[in-house]
Amino acid sequence: MSSTPNLATVLPSETPIAGPHHLFNSSFSMTYLSPHPLRNASVLMLGTYHMSHPETHLGKAYAQSPPLHLHFSQSESFVVLQGRVGGTQGWGCVDRVYTARDGVQTIDPWVVHSFWPVPPSSHPETRDEADVDAKLLVWAHPRLPGPEEGIFPPSMDHLFFQSILGYVSDVHEGKEKMDVFRIMLMQHESETAPVMLPVWNVLGPLRWWVPWRLQGLLAAVARWQGKTAVMERYVGVEDYQKWLQVQGKMKTT
Repeated sequence: MSSTPNLATVLPSETPIAGPHHLFNSSFSMTYLSPHPLRNASVLMLGTYHMSHPETHLGKAYAQSPPLHLHFSQSESFVVLQGRVGGTQGWGCVDRVYTARDGVQTIDPWVVHSFWPVPPSSHPETRDEADVDAKLLVWAHPRLPGPEEGIFPPSMDHLFFQSILGYVSDVHEGKEKMDVFRIMLMQHESETAPVMLPVWNVLGPLRWWVPWRLQGLLAAVARWQGKTAVMERYVGVEDYQKWLQVQGKMKTT
């Protein structure tokens, strides 16, 4: 009888399909892997914070760290393979530092969260993990239905992450100008909402509803301008053309 695959590691069949991409002045790298069917994942990512780089010492202020947000339809599971990674979760914005000892963690839909590199001088309780690069395996699941199951939109796939991370990195490095409409389109089509004033419980669902509606308005403007949520320069001509073909199918179903 075969044993159940260990999802807390990269499985032999989970080979690279894109990357590694070196981003944010080479302080962060990302490789996209082909997920094992048991994960039921639309994307599997191996990310590395290069802790010798001064930008990773910024913690929550690090350019790659996303603002607090939630996903409506997909969960995110992750496991730290090496070093330590910080996470903020919940409307109370509770911080926690994760290491390989913590195993696989899952962030359910509608849970507010963010990730960030842990500055070497902080959190002395995990200081023994601070001197190595932080490696993080992340996957989004389940594969949502559509003309082609598990693709973006609405599933977050590797084309989505290649586009948004590549673009934000280029903005940070001064290679591109920030286009808020484009970013809002990317987030909106992944069914992701930013949140505002998370600890203000009196605001209730307005904390996500107002940003979601504003984001939707800006995303509509981006579509009117002819922008797409996947960008050819970050995914390549072939994958971009295939993605456009699927979008054409989606519009006719």
